[in-house]
Amino acid sequence: MTTALDELRNKWSERLFSDYPSFPINKRQSIINWLLGDSPNRFNQLDSQARAIATQGLEFRYNILRKRYLNITSNVAYNRLMTRLSSVPIVNQRIRVWIDTSRDRAATVIDIIQEIIMEMLKSDKYLEKQLYWISECTLDENLRNSLLLATIEEYCLRPIANEPLIARRFINFLKREARSGITNISTQELIVVVSEETKTEDNSVRHLSDNFSQEIYQEQTQWEEIKVLRVLVTQELSTYLQEKIGSIAVDWLTLYLQGLSPEMMAKSLTLSPKKTSELREKVIYHAHNFVIKNKPELVEEWLEVSLQEHNLGLNKRQWETFYEQKLNQEQRLVIDKLKIGLTRENVAKELNLSESKLLKKWREIYLIAQEIRNSPKQKQKLG
Repeated sequence: MTTALDELRNKWSERLFSDYPSFPINKRQSIINWLLGDSPNRFNQLDSQARAIATQGLEFRYNILRKRYLNITSNVAYNRLMTRLSSVPIVNQRIRVWIDTSRDRAATVIDIIQEIIMEMLKSDKYLEKQLYWISECTLDENLRNSLLLATIEEYCLRPIANEPLIARRFINFLKREARSGITNISTQELIVVVSEETKTEDNSVRHLSDNFSQEIYQEQTQWEEIKVLRVLVTQELSTYLQEKIGSIAVDWLTLYLQGLSPEMMAKSLTLSPKKTSELREKVIYHAHNFVIKNKPELVEEWLEVSLQEHNLGLNKRQWETFYEQKLNQEQRLVIDKLKIGLTRENVAKELNLSESKLLKKWREIYLIAQEIRNSPKQKQKLG
């Protein structure tokens, strides 16, 4: 019986032969193995919808490899990675602002990108695992380099709370920069990382990055599950917003999930900044009502208004006003229990409330937070 994995292998064998007929079979097979990952049997456990989304992910990854990194010299491929990452608007803007206000004005955006990437190669466990898998896929150093650079690009552009991952890593860089200066990193230093190996005490081969494994990472299967949920919830939320607000809200959500800045969103929607801000609050309000009975953690993370991670979208001063002055004792108790990770069902039981009464209280709490977020006085204090 032909499995889903067999079908994928056959499909990609035909695709690689069509795109690169001059490649030897083992090189094409190495690329297929890299695409499918170190746990390819997972494709046999996915349902049809999840498999379709995972397959789209393979296509996306392959296109990155084919368009920018495959079958060219390492230096050219590396320069393409730097150009690609430094051209991401939110990353470029943040780094330029930092450079303009820092003591090292001679630094360039690419200088900073290089340092961030090098640190990730040394300390990120997902990339550690990918480095090892690439070494298992092929002994061809040029192909290893191509696969590495494609892996880095795909990983750096993954959306985390509505921002590409590399934008988040720039924040980590700023924390380190407070203690040290810019490090000059050569092109060759990055390129050879994937090929460098050391011997452990038992003489087994170990990659250099194995010595730096400090960050929690998400397995590829977990990432695919997140992508499946993201698509499903986006579809459901879009339908809900269409009913409650109209197509303009769906357009706003689409642009928001693409990571556009408020200014760019206003321009695309042909709305004034004020109208765009008002629309955002309407979307957040209705999205909040939607997620209570659907996928609260996921959607609230996208909108950056989750309780545990984002304090309902309030900054430190706003949160103090909210918690100390605006909430009564019972509301603070609800917040405290939810913030430590209890489910709403468990909170209702502990407080001897029906779920409908807890839901009503939670809506009241959320509306208080929303009012503070929109308060001119609070915004003025920020300035």
